[in-house]
Amino acid sequence: METINVFSFDELSDKAKQKARDDLRVNLDYPFFDDAHESLTSFCALYGVKVLDYCLSDDYRAFVKTDAGNQNFRGLKLKNVQRDNDLTGYCMDCTLTYTFYDTFKKTGDALYSFNDAIDEFLIDVRKDIEWHFSDDYIQELMDINEWRFLESGTFAR
Repeated sequence: METINVFSFDELSDKAKQKARDDLRVNLDYPFFDDAHESLTSFCALYGVKVLDYCLSDDYRAFVKTDAGNQNFRGLKLKNVQRDNDLTGYCMDCTLTYTFYDTFKKTGDALYSFNDAIDEFLIDVRKDIEWHFSDDYIQELMDINEWRFLESGTFAR
């Protein structure tokens, strides 16, 4: 019978820890793309705006293209805008609605505020993706799940 030693993440050498993180990172998907998209489309729908194209990623290719124009915001008053509008229950709702409300209150320009909210949304999604693939997050995931490893940093199956 062969004996196989398994280790917790903290017991690994620095080189083995990096291998474990890198192996997991390659196999991770960002789980909130659908939630972010739903939040975005729900926010746009409030103002009769359609999302024409978008890319959500952790690099600088992230963008949102809409058909938003001044016509979507004609006659809109701040008193008719809800800052705490829980569109989908996903945290990006807050980024969109808070930014829109706060910028609209400051500038009085609804289209500018809408675009500012979209820009902040993209920044927050990018930050969340970066966190999701960071060493700290991955280590936290390993610790919470009490995963075990071989001495080399390979996952023990």
